[in-house]
Amino acid sequence: GAAWLWRRQLWAWEEEMLKECRSLLSKIVLQPNVANQWVWRHDPGGGYTVQGAYNLLTFRDVQDADATSDLIWRK
Repeated sequence: GAAWLWRRQLWAWEEEMLKECRSLLSKIVLQPNVANQWVWRHDPGGGYTVQGAYNLLTFRDVQDADATSDLIWRK
């Protein structure tokens, strides 16, 4: 965690995102002798695909348009 090296100095907004990422990662507990895996909750099989992410972002209800936009664009 603390040993991450960057090719350039991070912008202030990137520092904030890094801080948030570290906070999220610090809450994950890995246990020995237990298989760990990533699961994409929006796919019945748990597998991630670009098409699946695209479908998730484009086929939502109109009322969710702002939430979808927030996932893509930094305001």
